[in-house]
Amino acid sequence: MLCGQRGSIDISDFLTETIRGPGDFTCDLEDKNCKFSEPSMNDLIQNVFGDPYITLNCQSGECLHESEIPGFDLPDKPKFGVGDFARIGLTIAAVGLVVAAMGYAIKRSPLFNDDDDSNKIALSDDSSGSSDGGHGNEGSFMEDYQPATFSFENVTYKINGRTVLNNAAGLVQPGECLAIMGGSGAGKTTLLDIIAGKNKRGESSGSLYVNGELISTKQELYNFQQACGFVDQEDVLIPTLTVYETILNSALLRLPRTMSIAAKKAKVLQILSELRILNIKDKIIGSDYERGISGGEKRRVAIAQELVTSPSILFLDEPTSGLDGYNAFNVVESLVRLARDFNRTIIFTIHQPRSNIVALFDKLLLLSEGELVYSGLMNDTASFFSDHGYVCPSGYNIADYLIDVTAAVSSTNKKRKHIHESNLDIENQTEATGVEVDASADAHLHEELLSDCTCHWSH
Repeated sequence: MLCGQRGSIDISDFLTETIRGPGDFTCDLEDKNCKFSEPSMNDLIQNVFGDPYITLNCQSGECLHESEIPGFDLPDKPKFGVGDFARIGLTIAAVGLVVAAMGYAIKRSPLFNDDDDSNKIALSDDSSGSSDGGHGNEGSFMEDYQPATFSFENVTYKINGRTVLNNAAGLVQPGECLAIMGGSGAGKTTLLDIIAGKNKRGESSGSLYVNGELISTKQELYNFQQACGFVDQEDVLIPTLTVYETILNSALLRLPRTMSIAAKKAKVLQILSELRILNIKDKIIGSDYERGISGGEKRRVAIAQELVTSPSILFLDEPTSGLDGYNAFNVVESLVRLARDFNRTIIFTIHQPRSNIVALFDKLLLLSEGELVYSGLMNDTASFFSDHGYVCPSGYNIADYLIDVTAAVSSTNKKRKHIHESNLDIENQTEATGVEVDASADAHLHEELLSDCTCHWSH
């Protein structure tokens, strides 16, 4: 029945004989209005009511679920069969086996396995390092290296047509620490990267000598790199590992497979002891979100990671960067003790250190705007500059004074920056670069020169 203001109309015949479709039922979700549209029905509705189609405004609960439609049969619910249960069981078993295998592997990992009595290494309770270098420990692992006298000449670096470093030179022997110092932009890091054999984007040249032998081939350069350790300015440490796990992980990755786990652990513990961080071996590294060890301790952990390979020469870029005076002194003092106790060759860059740190240096290489200013014994620095008219005031930090002097000389007379190059042959170097050199300043150092520059390397 179709109901209206003037009664109702029986449209049964119309629905069964006239309606042919297609029908369209659409709803607007915003205003909740729906419409039903079918050509024959639209004509009837328009003739009777004047509307173009049937409109509906359904409220909640007024619409039927498909199951309430007469003649609709509910489909059968899916049932689990034997195959389904078998697949579930196999999946659970596979996951269990994977978890068990992972647990077994982790349990047997040297990073977490402390139950094997054969791998336990006994060390002294004194974590400050032995005064004699800890030679009493198994294998004397800290002495497992080849002493190296390292010198370099005419090291130059150019990029985009600009000379960043010009004719730098120096010499450092086993048991000595060479500090490369200079103001910001002096070329300290550039020089360190080049003499360490790192690849640079620009053009680098010069001569490197190890124990008097010139590095002239790619294979020799590779062998040199393998014999060296390099500690970058930024500490790249995993914050969730402990100090011991961090260094042991480095040992496991870098030491040969033929070396036993016990020997690797012994080496790690001895390095921890010598760097005076054995007492914090079970502390986590930490991060900005979780407190761990201090900045100075992190720097010594980074040094320890390199020492596991027993490098003959250790290069460090700004090892005191970002540290307070106390921690900076501890780091440099650890390096000096490492050099002297174990006859290592250590070269590092540093920017305006405190006077108590400067007193630890064996040799100094001073740069200013890429030019070599001084290269020689640290103890001779003050007297040499005094002889050239630059007297450090009493009580003044010699490092600060040298930075000020090089900046002042650079701004007034660039030629006078070439004050002293004690490690080079005087005659040859003067002919090559026109450098002003005082031959009497450190004559005994000139005798340490291993070889004149006869050929150059580049990479």
